Amino acid sequence: MKKNKPQISIIIPVLNEEDYIRKVLVAIRENATSTNIKEVLVIDGGSADHTVKEALGLGVQVVSAAKGRAKQMNKGAQIATGDLLYFLHVDTIPPKGFDAHILNTFSKGFESGCIGIINNSKFQLVSATRSRCTNICSASILSTFFRISA
Repeated sequence: MKKNKPQISIIIPVLNEEDYIRKVLVAIRENATSTNIKEVLVIDGGSADHTVKEALGLGVQVVSAAKGRAKQMNKGAQIATGDLLYFLHVDTIPPKGFDAHILNTFSKGFESGCIGIINNSKFQLVSATRSRCTNICSASILSTFFRISA
């Protein structure tokens, strides 16, 4: 029996990000190379601009949360239904094949990782670890991903 690949929940915390939200959501759609994106969750901390309207117009789920990046990320993690969590800054465009990269990292037994910019130009895996407890990402980290444990 063929084992199904894990499903990815993408979590994007936002607050008054109307200048960026459309760009990142379109990029996710265009740069994903698999069918393993289960959901995109935009976690809004009380935007007073058109962020929520833009996100809803692109068909993603928008959830209200208390203001504060950590609070918003925690809210997203609580409601996510995928096997893997991918936290993405709204002003970050994920590279082509980001989802395949994440799935490949987990298929090698890693529990978490970070995607960042190296030498101000190229996205690549900056760090991957088999233990979430020791995962420390450095450099220009723009997104992180984790396996959800039971």
